[in-house]
Amino acid sequence: MCEQDIPEWDATPHEKTKMDETGQPSGISERASPSSDGAIPFLTPGLTVFFAALVVLVLLIGNATTSLWDQDEAAYAGFARTMIRTGDWVVPQFTWSEPHRKTPLLFWCIAVSFMVFGENEFALRFPTVLAVLLTFVSIATIGRSVFGKRVACLAAAILAATLFIPNLGKIAVTDSLVMLFETLAALALMRIVADRPEAKRVWPWTLLFWVSVALGTLAKGPVILIFCGGMGAWLTVFHAQRVRLLLGLQPWFLLPLSLVPIWWWGSLAWERTDGELIRWMYDWYVKNRATRTVFNQGGPPGYYLITFFWTLLPWACFIPAALVRVWQRRKEPVYCALAGWLAAGWVVWEFAASKLPTYALGAYPAFALLFAYEVLDLDAVALWKRRSVRIGVWLSLVTSFVFATGILGGAVFFLHEPRLAFAAALPAAIILVVPMWAMARLRSDHGDIRSAVRLLLFGPVTCLLSAWILTIPQMEPMRSQSPQIAKVIEAEAPAGAAVMLGGNFSRPSLPFYLGRNHDPILMKEASVADMLQRADGEPSVLVLNEEGYADIQQSRGARDWRSIHVPGFNFDRGHRCEFWVFVRNAPAAQARNVGAKIAQK
Repeated sequence: MCEQDIPEWDATPHEKTKMDETGQPSGISERASPSSDGAIPFLTPGLTVFFAALVVLVLLIGNATTSLWDQDEAAYAGFARTMIRTGDWVVPQFTWSEPHRKTPLLFWCIAVSFMVFGENEFALRFPTVLAVLLTFVSIATIGRSVFGKRVACLAAAILAATLFIPNLGKIAVTDSLVMLFETLAALALMRIVADRPEAKRVWPWTLLFWVSVALGTLAKGPVILIFCGGMGAWLTVFHAQRVRLLLGLQPWFLLPLSLVPIWWWGSLAWERTDGELIRWMYDWYVKNRATRTVFNQGGPPGYYLITFFWTLLPWACFIPAALVRVWQRRKEPVYCALAGWLAAGWVVWEFAASKLPTYALGAYPAFALLFAYEVLDLDAVALWKRRSVRIGVWLSLVTSFVFATGILGGAVFFLHEPRLAFAAALPAAIILVVPMWAMARLRSDHGDIRSAVRLLLFGPVTCLLSAWILTIPQMEPMRSQSPQIAKVIEAEAPAGAAVMLGGNFSRPSLPFYLGRNHDPILMKEASVADMLQRADGEPSVLVLNEEGYADIQQSRGARDWRSIHVPGFNFDRGHRCEFWVFVRNAPAAQARNVGAKIAQK
């Protein structure tokens, strides 16, 4: 693209980008990579190691002490435990978890982790921690053969230094695996279409692409097919190396072969459930989510673009400039491929009826790569003359202010916990101050790009670290009702007591924690009177919510029961909730019955 083709309103002295022999934009190395830099531009080797250690620490800290998050994470933990205990590794089964049944790869990984590390929270989250780390490593290693070492390593660091992506590894959900496989598939596609001598042997990248497709379908069904199909179609239509792509991928043969694992699992699941599970998955995950909102998870087109401005903080200031860059240079091979990456990972999901921030995860690595190009091509003097940069900075600062004040306001007015607001003050301050400080460094007399980038890298990592050290532990007493109930029963109930759950609480974490030492009995439709009658003369425990507590207070049969109140907050539903544990000790009850019979005689 010629320099005169670029609109004046967004031009910089460095907008003219010639392609070097590797197909990468040239003209950024001298300014961006002094000899003192380590693998990550703008960081010394020592700071590079320190940054990587902080990222790993963020991914691991608190994973062993934070109780399960309802709904999805607790359901997945239950699926993995059931697979180990029953030996059925095909059909996911667990109490109150039917809406969360998915293709089984994550459940298998969690089950293996349970067998290695024990049945605990750390083991539950270890596979997703590994998936997120591998995503960063893949961008930095495979990406350097496509984008160059500086761009790839800086992009990996940028992705690790966002407020959203590292948290995916700290909550055991399928999306972290999907992001890994989508990233590997996209990098493999870009490596196949790379027009350079050493890229003639494409079979390793073809293998990587189709293995990613196979594992991605086992992780979350057709999501990766939408991503890979969309990006592949884009490259076939718009990329100059479309013939090389088709010959390298050989989709007419390798696509059916990559679907053999999901077909094998689907056949076993169909046989064991008489088709019920597969039909339900199609209706729930494909038909319903494409045509209507599920669990009130929806939004208009533009939902994800707005979402990116807080999930990509503090790098969201580069979103408009990155989109302008990829559009202006869409005819260049690298940017054409990145445009397809964004279209398949983001744009297609804007038109789905059901929406969640995690649906567009495939686009995040592409944004990180575009941000890396923007940062490495920064010119602090001309930076503020670009309208896209000014728009991005103001939108980012407004989003940071709303996000930071929302955290503090939610703690005080929504959770009614002023103490939590104090614990969240440091993370909120970092969210608010870091973007402002970094922009101030860029606007200084000499345009201190190095200090600004260091602030943008270390700021979010420090924010997440402080949140998981200070804020999340303060939330635990509110959100850890399930393990608290299990501890109360363990301490108060006699050995062998039957544990009955009075109603459908739709909280998978409760039977998971109870199931460590008890086999809870679900009383979905039974009244309190029915539960008391079933427990007559036996050591028993009743777990009731507010409605059940009101009923048992009116029952004359509850006089022999001790009650323990366990308050908390249901973050999944957004309201306070109360539970009561009623414990009946059989010997004491039998003594009262004997005394009553003697009195009658």
